Amino acid sequence: MRVLVLRAFGVLAILSFAAPATAEDVFFDGDVLTSCSIEGHTNGALAIDITSGGTILTSTTPPGSAGTVTIRATGSNFINVSAPTRTAQAAGYNAASEVLEVSYQGVGTLSSVSQTFTNVGTSKPATTLLAAILNVNNRITNTANGFPLGTYQTKTTVTCTPTAQF
Repeated sequence: MRVLVLRAFGVLAILSFAAPATAEDVFFDGDVLTSCSIEGHTNGALAIDITSGGTILTSTTPPGSAGTVTIRATGSNFINVSAPTRTAQAAGYNAASEVLEVSYQGVGTLSSVSQTFTNVGTSKPATTLLAAILNVNNRITNTANGFPLGTYQTKTTVTCTPTAQF
């Protein structure tokens, strides 16, 4: 009987020296970010609008064509389109009465972003886009002087800016 009591006491002794329970905290981190990038573009082409009597040079009249910009974005962003500038003109061109304008229209998931012809830069909100296309047009109107034969070029800058929140 003594052996049995000692064995029971030994089990109790082992149980009283068991390691205390341990706990670990598990943390979860996450960043909420917006991003926006221009992934490529194609240049447009300008042509005389015959119906204007030779006073409008535009990308909307064939053989002119819109330029395109490919935009990829997550979250809330702004698409900013600058007013155009003339970067080349034919010899003898008189710019005194010219008006430079830009218009644009998004395609697919960017279809809500559009602007009719304007001579000022604009900014439009845009949300998550998966490689969306923005078609951009330029136009020069010169009703007083027209366009001498030669090469003309305009430039419009498109940027994409993330906002402060998703």
